[in-house]
Amino acid sequence: MGAERPLVIFHLGRADGSSLFLHPMADTHKMIDLLERRRVEGVYGNEPALSALHEFRDELYTCLDVAVARWVLERSFIPRFVSAAASFVAGYFLFSLLLRAVIPVVIHLAGAVFVAVGAYQYLARRTLAAESTRNKREQLREHLDRIVFSEHGLVFRLEERLHRYEAREPEAIVDEVLVRRGELVHEHEYELAEQFAELLQNRFNSAAYRRKARKLVRLACETPGDGGLLGRELGRREHAALKLWAARQADDMPLFGLLIAVQAELRQFNRSPA
Repeated sequence: MGAERPLVIFHLGRADGSSLFLHPMADTHKMIDLLERRRVEGVYGNEPALSALHEFRDELYTCLDVAVARWVLERSFIPRFVSAAASFVAGYFLFSLLLRAVIPVVIHLAGAVFVAVGAYQYLARRTLAAESTRNKREQLREHLDRIVFSEHGLVFRLEERLHRYEAREPEAIVDEVLVRRGELVHEHEYELAEQFAELLQNRFNSAAYRRKARKLVRLACETPGDGGLLGRELGRREHAALKLWAARQADDMPLFGLLIAVQAELRQFNRSPA
């Protein structure tokens, strides 16, 4: 079995000068596994500002802190639970013996629960402050610090297309998606473009957007590339309905249009499930 492909972070520069980083490490359930198993690299079109890279690094550090905390607490859950249960039993019998004639049983139970919760939280704090946890965090931070960004032609073309979409109305984006293709992705860039599409698709993951994406990709692959619209009456009706839908959307239609353009080109290689 071959080595896994590198984990790629994409930087897109928006027309307004802001930066968009696409990466899978925001999912803190998977972040540690990804960093330990995969080589990480970054790609950009136009070089991002140094301040944007620093802000992104701080964002990754925050995600890493959450991921490490979740990881160590999940690994230590059973010992903490057993200790809390033992604290509950010990607390209940202690209150029952010492305060049996003073307060009712329900107070004994409440006190025992308080002791158990306190023990559970104390052990959690001690686990998070342990040297092994600090070492794990520092080790993974070194992985993040080794990430290097480099220029890539695919991302440069993606940025150009995104800027063109950002200058258009949503209805015009639909028109352009349906008639322009074959300019973004070169065949040797297929795997990189596939990773980009997977990451960008996470921003439009509702059922409604998934349905519209499938329809737009299908129509884009059926539409002649010379600028003519669909010849079938059904296709023209679908096209008009999609333009009306796009005009009503409050979300980021330029990014959604870029996603459709990439997915349509991937489908041209007959290797995409879109």
